Amino acid sequence: MLIRNFFVRYLGIAAIGLLALLLGLADVAEAQKLGFHLIYMEPNGPDAENYSDPAGGFGAHLVAPLPRPVHMFAFTLGLENIIMGTDSREVYDTRTYEFVQEDITQRYTRLFIGGEFGGHGYGFFRPHIGMNFAIVNYGFTVDRVHYDDYSEEFITQNFRRDNHWLFGQDFTLGLDLRVSRKIYVDMGVRYLKTYSVPVQLNQGLATVFPEYFQVYLAVGVHTDVSEFYDEPDRR
Repeated sequence: MLIRNFFVRYLGIAAIGLLALLLGLADVAEAQKLGFHLIYMEPNGPDAENYSDPAGGFGAHLVAPLPRPVHMFAFTLGLENIIMGTDSREVYDTRTYEFVQEDITQRYTRLFIGGEFGGHGYGFFRPHIGMNFAIVNYGFTVDRVHYDDYSEEFITQNFRRDNHWLFGQDFTLGLDLRVSRKIYVDMGVRYLKTYSVPVQLNQGLATVFPEYFQVYLAVGVHTDVSEFYDEPDRR
């Protein structure tokens, strides 16, 4: 709720400020960026907070600017994995006629590709806005843990596995900080939209919503820094 209210309330102001910063960037160059990011995600929608808890995950992304004179535009490619929930409970196994531990893990994985508009060069502040299209995998696994009398060890067996492939998109507003010639830190917010969301698949799972808000924090490197070394350090 807090993320969504902040995003909606200040989106217009942030967009105007971002455009002003971008128009003021005179010192830019092309440099590919490869980074890894941590994610905090919460659902958006009617009763979302009552049926689904915030989730966390991680991801990786690649940003490839276009050649001059359109170097303010870049292609983006990324992959992220969100653990939406884990649960453990005791159930009665009709095959072994005993109570066993059942572990449920729920995942939300996105492979996205798109573009962004922003600074990709020497400046310390490099704001950017972007849009991506995504292939989303929503799935869960159910494992059962039981004690084996013969080996005298606990054995984990997969009881059920289910996956649903969906289509989605996202809109991103971020700020990239060039902390050195090779290293950058990126942070921002992202609005996710997913289509044809599956109905509840299994008892005990978090409800899946078509809309989410993310906050991410990334650290990465410039994969081609030759231009940075050709020019004097402008920090």
